[in-house]
Amino acid sequence: MKNLDQHSLVTKIKKYSIENIFFIFLLIYSVALIWKYDFYLTLDGPAHIYNSGLLNLFDSSDFLKQYFEKNTLLLPNYTDHIIFQYLLKFFDGFYAHKIFLSLIIIFLPISFRHAVRSVSNNTSNFHFIIFPLLFNSLLHYGFYNFNLAFIFLNVQVILTTLVINRTKGYYLFLILIILNSVVLFYTHAFVFGISLIISFSLLLIKEFKNLKKLFLKGLIFFLLFAPSLILFYLFNEKIEILNYDYDMSNYEKFKNILFFSPAIVYITELEAPSAGLLAILSIILTTFLVIKKSESRELFNLSDVFLIFSIIVLPILMFTKNGFLSGMFSVRLLLLFYYFLFFWIASNPIKNKVIMLISFFIISFTFINLAEIRHPILSEQSKDVAETVNASKYIKDRSVVFPINLLESHLSYGHFSNCLGFNREIVIAENYEAELGWFPLKWKSGIKPIRCALHNKHIQLPDYVFVFGNFDLLQNENNIHLKMFIDSACNNIYNSPDGLTKLFLVNKTKAE
Repeated sequence: MKNLDQHSLVTKIKKYSIENIFFIFLLIYSVALIWKYDFYLTLDGPAHIYNSGLLNLFDSSDFLKQYFEKNTLLLPNYTDHIIFQYLLKFFDGFYAHKIFLSLIIIFLPISFRHAVRSVSNNTSNFHFIIFPLLFNSLLHYGFYNFNLAFIFLNVQVILTTLVINRTKGYYLFLILIILNSVVLFYTHAFVFGISLIISFSLLLIKEFKNLKKLFLKGLIFFLLFAPSLILFYLFNEKIEILNYDYDMSNYEKFKNILFFSPAIVYITELEAPSAGLLAILSIILTTFLVIKKSESRELFNLSDVFLIFSIIVLPILMFTKNGFLSGMFSVRLLLLFYYFLFFWIASNPIKNKVIMLISFFIISFTFINLAEIRHPILSEQSKDVAETVNASKYIKDRSVVFPINLLESHLSYGHFSNCLGFNREIVIAENYEAELGWFPLKWKSGIKPIRCALHNKHIQLPDYVFVFGNFDLLQNENNIHLKMFIDSACNNIYNSPDGLTKLFLVNKTKAE
């Protein structure tokens, strides 16, 4: 018996050793990419860190209470802020951000691997295919909750299969699925909705031959999801989700599928060839597995749910606008399409070592090549953040800052000014979270707008003006009022060596 156990162990090691090496290599490389830079700048990232720091200070700060108020607890945009709040108690904004991104980069592929194994009865061996989706365009937009939600989505798949199969520890899994669904709601409502569809679909496939079991287990699942469904209902009743009137053409959407657009972040011309290679690999692997499945006449199994979902996403993508559900809907669907497709590919064992080696070479080559293409931009952005933090040293606590962004560059700098306020009692006038109203903090009703204008009693003057970018652009017609304000009522107190960062102290007596 002992010899049989040893033989089984050796067989398993041989079977998975190559895939394990591939997976661990890409995981270590991915985490190293985050720690390679002092600050890995994303569009919304600085705003999430800044507002999380404000939440830590809010209850004990009369100053912040003059400008902000806490939002309802029914908002599904809390999880990343809760994690940042905790991290910021022990680390500065730079390290808190690195640790947070590392958590996503580590746990998303690991949870994906376990979720795939749970629906494939541990026969899968292609889990490293998920890595091209880690550094996706939405992560660089700073959609942290959306990316974070995929970890809990994977956990939901694992728990669902454990409950369906009544695995040992069944009652513990029932409790965990309730807790995970609530966490998933508070992370991202859209992904939460998808998780419910997946859970009930997996149940349907498992028990469709036994209607009695299907009904009873369906009722159990409904009761398990009842707390999170109530939260979801209350959220939709209380908060109006805006639909914006902008879209991509169907040609653009089709092109984004063919060129694996989730992997294109900064420069399309440079990144598209590598991203397109990943799309070609996906087509080849899908074709290979479909042919293999048809030849074996294998019956429909749990993992095939994800292939169906990837197919269903395509008409939804074509017939909905990008501005649907608060915007970027098409971009989210493109990521979902590849997530579902990769889940299905990974769920089907590929025993051909040549195919595995070629796939690993293509994935690792394109993954590393894309990282190298982005490196100069990320390095420059990291330096710019460091200069901004240097400027913040000249800002006193309990101050109000008005930022002016004059940078003609990538969108990553949209909320760049929020780096000034990491873990500080500083109010920054550019705070998109407070303006939108579906984040933990919002502007206090009735406060005067913070503006830079001379002799205007209907506004509140800032204490400082922060300017980043080409200062000469203040001469433009649209900015001339800001130039006049700075010339008439401000003193320059900081200039970065490259001249891109300037900080001005406002003389309110002159401005009023």
